[in-house]
Amino acid sequence: MKRKYLIIALLIGLTYLVIVSYYFKTYNQQISLQKNFLSKQAQLLSTEIEETGSQFENDLNEILFSQNISLFFLDPKIRASLENQLEIFYSRYGSLVKNIFFYNGNKEVFSLFRDKKNKFITDIYTSHNQKPLLNKGVTDFQNNEYLYFLPVFQQGEITGNLVVTIDYLGYIKSVFKKSYLKDIQWQWLINPEGTLLYTNLQNSDTFQVTNMARVKEDISSGVSGVISHTIKLDEKETDIISSYYPVRLLNRDLGVLFSLKTDALLKVLITNSIIILTLTTLLIVLIILVYEWYFKDNKRQWNKVKKSRDELLHILEALPLSIIILDEKQKIYMLNQSARDLFNEEGLKEGGKLGEWFYEISNTGETIDGSRSDESNLLYYQKGHKEHVLLKEEIPLTNQRKKLRSEERRVGKECRSRWSPYH
Repeated sequence: MKRKYLIIALLIGLTYLVIVSYYFKTYNQQISLQKNFLSKQAQLLSTEIEETGSQFENDLNEILFSQNISLFFLDPKIRASLENQLEIFYSRYGSLVKNIFFYNGNKEVFSLFRDKKNKFITDIYTSHNQKPLLNKGVTDFQNNEYLYFLPVFQQGEITGNLVVTIDYLGYIKSVFKKSYLKDIQWQWLINPEGTLLYTNLQNSDTFQVTNMARVKEDISSGVSGVISHTIKLDEKETDIISSYYPVRLLNRDLGVLFSLKTDALLKVLITNSIIILTLTTLLIVLIILVYEWYFKDNKRQWNKVKKSRDELLHILEALPLSIIILDEKQKIYMLNQSARDLFNEEGLKEGGKLGEWFYEISNTGETIDGSRSDESNLLYYQKGHKEHVLLKEEIPLTNQRKKLRSEERRVGKECRSRWSPYH
């Protein structure tokens, strides 16, 4: 019994081990897939940002070379045409542009921006101070704003600057929205020094992220990668995976990161594991209960049959009749004491077979009253100096005790009535 329960315990343990191993393997596979997915997202986003920056510069240069912008303040037709082109440009890059300026060496300034109702506002004025003219395209940080300068030349000499105020964060936010999944996946924007510029992670006022030194080093070196690390948010640590990618937008180096919580995936796998383990345990317990019931019921039936058999054999053993029970192969299954005493010279024993002498058919003769009788059921048996005439009666052995006793009484009565003179 102990061995049986030990086998059951080992079976349950092995089942648990297989299920846990399966889900652990599935978890690692899912983590690998998520890393690849995040890497693709970070790469696609970085490519989109750089393509936007490149197209931004091309469109702005096209505006400069389409008109003689140096005559902007002198020719109303040129000014109207350029204003229209700049408004179209502004609309196309609305999330990246805050406002647009154009100024020359005569302190003349043109400005274009949008009000709160999203309507274009233009203004031309004379500045008190002459702004310096830059002779190359650069991005400069002035008064907490990033300004993109594009020089305007006439006959090889610089005559003005077209300046666009760049809203890096506004543009990055609009791009990040496409891939944001609340409380599951979010994005970061950092500079090469590792300073966090923006993240759409909620409740991100105070948090700590591990292993950012590697990210900082790779971004500053222009290298992409994927890491597994933790974030501590609201005094709670969470495992995350992050994919980072360097990007350059309008002369400014940045790094974008895509992060994903792994605990959500882990919770799903743990929940599924618990469900499967619970169902498996219940199934095993049910199988054990059914087996126990079946085993006990079979054992009970077997004990009942064995008891009936023992009672039957005891009755047969006590009968004064010689009884031999044969199995389906005609081998001796049992013979009682009377049969052993009667046929002791023949050497009959359990497991052996009856000799041919037992099956010899006697001739048909006359009975005492003169009638003829079939003596095929008679056995003439010589034992010592005595000849015994025995009545053979073959009956099927059943579990019906009453029928057996009735047959026994009938055989005994017939023997006593017909053959009593020979005994």
